[in-house]
Amino acid sequence: MVMGAILKGRDTDLGRDLAIKVLLDSHKDNPDVIQRFIEEAQIGGQLQHPGIAPVYELGQFADKRPFFSMKLVKGQTLAKLLDDRTDASDGRSKFIGIFEQVCQTMAYAHSRGVIHRDLKPANIMVGAFGEVQVMDWGLAKVLSGSGAANEKSGQATHKEISIIQTIRSRGGSDTPGIFSSGGSDTQMGSVMGTPAYMPPEQALGETDQIDERADVFGLGAILAQILTGKPPYVGDDGAQVYRMASRGKLEDCLARLNGSGADEALIALTRHCLQLEPKDRLRNAGELSEEVTNYLASVETKLRETELAKVDAQARAEELGRRQKLAVKAGTAIALSLLCGIGVSAWQAVRATRAQTLATDRLVEVAAERDAKDQALQNSEAISTFLIEIFQTPDPERDGHTITVAETLDKAAQKLETNLATQPRRRVKLQATLGDTYYALGLYREAIAL
Repeated sequence: MVMGAILKGRDTDLGRDLAIKVLLDSHKDNPDVIQRFIEEAQIGGQLQHPGIAPVYELGQFADKRPFFSMKLVKGQTLAKLLDDRTDASDGRSKFIGIFEQVCQTMAYAHSRGVIHRDLKPANIMVGAFGEVQVMDWGLAKVLSGSGAANEKSGQATHKEISIIQTIRSRGGSDTPGIFSSGGSDTQMGSVMGTPAYMPPEQALGETDQIDERADVFGLGAILAQILTGKPPYVGDDGAQVYRMASRGKLEDCLARLNGSGADEALIALTRHCLQLEPKDRLRNAGELSEEVTNYLASVETKLRETELAKVDAQARAEELGRRQKLAVKAGTAIALSLLCGIGVSAWQAVRATRAQTLATDRLVEVAAERDAKDQALQNSEAISTFLIEIFQTPDPERDGHTITVAETLDKAAQKLETNLATQPRRRVKLQATLGDTYYALGLYREAIAL
């Protein structure tokens, strides 16, 4: 049931925009609705927490309709942000962070003895700078001493915090003539809230069983939608969803959780919050907030350890790479040195071989020259000896007579065949010389014969 309309106002004295919630005209004669409207303003005005929009003023129009002004919250609802996802796993860590802030806000409200009773993504605003606020406290209730928040353990933890007071808890209005409290207490069998996120005891109207653990169920329902993309109860119409809520039909929800791919710790925490019996759930939002904080801390630790391991592995890889580069450089230097050494050695060997070859060739040339000189000398000596013998040996037949040059040449030609028979080179040379001499004397026939 919608009790009021939200209007945008302006505080001209302080120069700030405001949100003004006004009771709908259709409810101005309904004392129960009027009281709940007033109670919403009183609870919002006394709950001082960053996650709750502060109420600035409670007033009444001339037609007796109440209104209250509060902080104008700008942003988007969590429902809108979740619907904008293309997959339920998108931005999961971001939404778990938002959920943690919601749990912290509700932990504060529970510590003050207040339960919300209508927790759902549509009642959570997320600002542009990450601020998260729980809205619409129209169904909120201040618990009596029987509430779980007022158990001994709760009193020991929050004994210094005063309990929220409203016209319901005070038993009447401070303003005569308006805001009557008659018949304002929630009656047994009354059903208020949103069935898709509602615990069984709330769907059945068991108001005496409703305490902080009903909000724990609602928070678990929000977490289920963050993980799976859907609230716990999904049906074709509101009546079907209500029947599922009243009977605690969570089979489909649990199946979606198991197939969500989320961390097992988150799935287990969601299942714990969605237990059908209140006694089986976490006691209040404080315990749930602690669980979520511990989970996020463990994730942060794992991420840090993973990052450190990654950095260590990267450092090791870089060190190994550096060592490999050094080894490659050293190997290359050694190989180059060896190649240079081999090259120099080979060059020196080639040079030595070449020098040796040149030296050998030179020795051969020198020896050949020496042999040639020796041979020439021997030839000269042999020829000289031959000629001396020719010119000094007298002819017994012509002794005492004059010997002509031609006769001497004829004699020499005859001796060539006998004296130089075993020395063909010398014989040929002398024959050439004798031939030239014959030719010079005009003895052509003799020259041709030689």
